[in-house]
Amino acid sequence: MSLVNVPKSQEDHPFQIRASQGGPLKKAVVALLGKPLGALIGLGSLNSIYADIMANPEDTDFMQKVLDAMNINFAVSDEDLANIPRKGPAVIVANHPFGAVEGVIMGALLSRVRPDHKFMGNFFLNYIPDLRDRMILVDPFGSSSSIKKNIRPLKESIRCL
Repeated sequence: MSLVNVPKSQEDHPFQIRASQGGPLKKAVVALLGKPLGALIGLGSLNSIYADIMANPEDTDFMQKVLDAMNINFAVSDEDLANIPRKGPAVIVANHPFGAVEGVIMGALLSRVRPDHKFMGNFFLNYIPDLRDRMILVDPFGSSSSIKKNIRPLKESIRCL
């Protein structure tokens, strides 16, 4: 069970501003300002990149497809790769000061070393169908319901280890 139920009709355009919770005022504000704000921050470009990736049926890791589509390259030494355990429990803690790109790079890298990896991430990532099987979704916003929502992901994390 996910923190966000994604209607099948939204899977082709996962990058949208949505009012998934809240009252009528919040939903009205999102309905009025969601599309212009989405255009301003480039969500249309992200949806185009996603559509291009999904149109390419080659058997490449999704995260690597994202990097290829955005012409992003990275280099990691063999010595650093050797520090990633090939099997057994492991926790990798990372920050992402530049946005999502670090997570995409980490996903592509980990897929090369150990395809059994999972990420703990924002429940909004559930809108991207290709990430669902490798995500443990949490609510990072600290609302009154966040603690209750995050019990299941915490238990899932423990089971993974």
